[in-house]
Amino acid sequence: MLRFNKIVMAIFAIPLLISLSLLSSLSAYPYTFSYRFNATPVSEALTKLIKEHPSAKITFIYNDLDDYTTSVNVDTDDVMEAVRGITGLNPISVTEKDGQIYIEVIHRGKYHYHGRIVNEFSEPVPYATVLLLSPKDSTVVTYGITKSNGKFLIPCDRKDVIAKISSIGYRKKYMKCGSQSLGDITLNTLAINLKNIDVNADDAHLYSDRTVYVPQQRHKNSSMSAIELLQRMGIPQLLFRSINAAPTTNSGQPIAFFIDYLPASDEELSGMNLQNVKRVEYLEFPADSRFGGKPFVVNFIMTRYEYGGYFKTYLNKNFILNTTQVNEYARFQYKRMTYDLTGLGFFSNAGHNGNQTTETFRLPQPDGTMKEFNRYSNTLSSKRKIRQYRASFKATYESDNITASSRVYGTIDNGPNSDMGGTVAYSPSDFPNSTYSMSRDSRSRFIQFNGNYYFKLSDKDMLIFSPKYSFSHTEDGSNYAEKGFSPKINFATDNTNQLYGKISWQRRLGKFGTITLYGNGEHDYYRTRYSGTSDAYDRTKNTRISTVADYEVSIGNLYGGASFGWSWDNIKMNEVKSKVSSPSMSLFLQYLVTRQHQVYGNFRYSTWSPNPSFMSENVIQSNHLMSYTGNPNLVPSKTYSVNINYSWIPSNRFSLSLFGSTWTVKDRYVYDYEASADGLLRTIKQPLGSYMIGNVGVSARASFFGRALQINGNISQHFAHNGAPYNYTRFPISFVLNVNYYLKDFYFNTYYSSRNHYSDGYMVGTWMEYKDNYQISAGWANAKWNLRVTASNFARWNWISHKAWFKSRYYDNSDVVSTGDYHARFTVSATFTFGYGKKVKADRESGGGDSATSGILKN
Repeated sequence: MLRFNKIVMAIFAIPLLISLSLLSSLSAYPYTFSYRFNATPVSEALTKLIKEHPSAKITFIYNDLDDYTTSVNVDTDDVMEAVRGITGLNPISVTEKDGQIYIEVIHRGKYHYHGRIVNEFSEPVPYATVLLLSPKDSTVVTYGITKSNGKFLIPCDRKDVIAKISSIGYRKKYMKCGSQSLGDITLNTLAINLKNIDVNADDAHLYSDRTVYVPQQRHKNSSMSAIELLQRMGIPQLLFRSINAAPTTNSGQPIAFFIDYLPASDEELSGMNLQNVKRVEYLEFPADSRFGGKPFVVNFIMTRYEYGGYFKTYLNKNFILNTTQVNEYARFQYKRMTYDLTGLGFFSNAGHNGNQTTETFRLPQPDGTMKEFNRYSNTLSSKRKIRQYRASFKATYESDNITASSRVYGTIDNGPNSDMGGTVAYSPSDFPNSTYSMSRDSRSRFIQFNGNYYFKLSDKDMLIFSPKYSFSHTEDGSNYAEKGFSPKINFATDNTNQLYGKISWQRRLGKFGTITLYGNGEHDYYRTRYSGTSDAYDRTKNTRISTVADYEVSIGNLYGGASFGWSWDNIKMNEVKSKVSSPSMSLFLQYLVTRQHQVYGNFRYSTWSPNPSFMSENVIQSNHLMSYTGNPNLVPSKTYSVNINYSWIPSNRFSLSLFGSTWTVKDRYVYDYEASADGLLRTIKQPLGSYMIGNVGVSARASFFGRALQINGNISQHFAHNGAPYNYTRFPISFVLNVNYYLKDFYFNTYYSSRNHYSDGYMVGTWMEYKDNYQISAGWANAKWNLRVTASNFARWNWISHKAWFKSRYYDNSDVVSTGDYHARFTVSATFTFGYGKKVKADRESGGGDSATSGILKN
């Protein structure tokens, strides 16, 4: 097995090393003076040039140039041309005499006029010209250029000047400067009539540290949620295995979602006003500490409100599965405060859930023989009911240097509450054929406080504090009765308190990159009581403290970084204590070959701590042949991953992504079965055989007929190895095809996903095989209304959704599962969004997404 791991790691490592070597050779510039500056102080840029080229004779006064910045690409062999490129349009004089270059500010002054230029939406206007004019004859006294954030600072030795502000695409503006602080100055857009001109702006932009996508208006109108918007945009780095589920990376890694740099929940993404989405950023290992150190991020950048807000209603009715969902969203903002209120109701009444299960038991007998027999159970009737209610309230305060967001979120989950009945048969017939009935009732109450507080300490320093507290009460009861055996009644109640806090400090080092320090603390307290057939009381306390140091740097088109962390776990399960510490690390490199080509690779090492419920010593009996328990001696397992991705975006009409990944778990804790003459005990053992999954594939997007027709596709070759005690290796293939067509206000969609085969987690040996999935939908939409009808799997009228099976030494299990998820379904959906007020402030939605957690040992 070790040899197998090394071979697979080499398959992925060799292309990465070759790519990096080629990219290193490409990064050498042929020019003597080759620089990339972005909002860099002019004094800092000139200092860099002098240090790297001592022969250049340049003289300037450092402090005089601190107020001016430069954003320019310099590629030249002439030092004078390089200097003029750096000083640019700033009010700076550049002269040369006897080979010496002299640089000085044109106007010094004891007064410093400063402010910010914005448009009607309070968005900054970069590189606007601010002229300070004499009141008498309007002659130019001095001038300045706004930075990328719209701000300017102009030294001047005169008072009572007149400011003239201009920028391409905006109306000129004049104002008398009664003080040095001019505040926010709004420029109005200049309307320009264009005759018979078609403009096709780029909707995708590759950068060294991110990819930026701009949604079309048709994408916004036809989508009902942020997840749907991503799917319709066809972002090649994202994989949608199900059209209604959140995407992952092409390698299967989870993605963290943010709205204007604040974490976003599922309900926030569903309730988003999609008309306010300006652009979508996809980032891998982003340097910005506001993303909390998440490795893969999608960030929605929204249009801002000054006052007002919106209401949004979402309704979804499925007529075959008999489910209904209603979501309500409301937002109101006044000045710097934003208030969000959300509510959700989900109702389900299903009658086709069940299993056809074949279990093989191999039980050693006292005489040394092995007793082997099969147990067949088949569900003949079922009723399943779910009632969920969720609500949240969020308040957000925003200023230039502070963002403070606080949210209270609560849920009431009643279900699943189910009743099932069926037949049981044995072969050989050591037990008589019989019937069984099983009922289950589950309910939980959950409340959570979630905060996110951002402080900009200076232009180079930021501090973020994110506290979270939650309490949940869970009740879970089951009653299993099989004819001829005594019933198994299990009832569990759990009260869980969870306290979490993260603090991060980030320091920007200019051309030397960014360093971020994270500190995390988490404390979980589970109190779980079991009654019925098994009586027990578990008390678990789990405390984890971790620190991470992260360094990232951008050199030209090359962006990379490394992080190293350490975590300490203190676990107490009843009277058993366990203390474990473990390191983590990651390395990544991203290179923008050209504006059309980007290459990315990363390596990660981390540990996965066991859930406290896995450490329970209690034995819970589910039927007369099967019981289950935990293991108090578990320690974190080790994981290793390698990811490689290449993106090519030559135009709006086509984009492509090639990818490969592998993920390995060592020292893993695994479900295993111990046999006796009377039955089996499922326990958790560690360490057992290693676990590895991976894939290679291609994802692409193509558009036709003026981008009215868009086709997205993905095909992947997977591999999975599950060592002892299950011992299998498999190589499935999967593909996804998604087609969108737009005709004025109408839109049409066809989606197909092939059969999906995968290993169901590293703790188990179960191999999953889901059916293929397809659907067609048609709708009508504008900026307010979106009405849609959908037909899914319309040629399939059986209720089976997937098969699952595994084999081990004493126990095999083969399960045919019915849920209705892949049955023919017909759905009607609608959203209505009503917006009001003046758009200025950042749009950040409220919502839930979390749910109650418990320490109840699962069967």
